Amino acid sequence: MEMCILCHEVQEILPDGTAMVLAAFVQRSTVMSKNRKRPPHNPESYDPLFMHPDLSFGTHTCSCGHIMHSHCWQRYFETLQSQDARWLHEQTSYDVENGEYLCPLCKCRSNTVIPLLPLTETTCRYSHTNLCL
Repeated sequence: MEMCILCHEVQEILPDGTAMVLAAFVQRSTVMSKNRKRPPHNPESYDPLFMHPDLSFGTHTCSCGHIMHSHCWQRYFETLQSQDARWLHEQTSYDVENGEYLCPLCKCRSNTVIPLLPLTETTCRYSHTNLCL
């Protein structure tokens, strides 16, 4: 059972239930890069599902772990966008025009959401159910 940080409704994550998401921040990173001076790979032959060990850059995703209903988050973000237009770009630590927002609970900088999916028989390959969360 998970609680939405915006409406405080408790809900189990089910395939036919209301979608729930995590606040997250995604950015380009060279942390795992072995050869940083090499130019990026050819876009025509680039496979996003295969990360070559000699990549010149990659993606870093982090989350504060706070959960919201997708419709609650959408309403929250739309409110931020309308406030941003009215406040004429008051100095903030985030850029709404670039899709950034602060987590409503902990104020962690975010720029996307990650959908939460329920565990199914195919996602849990262990024979003992107590090994699956």
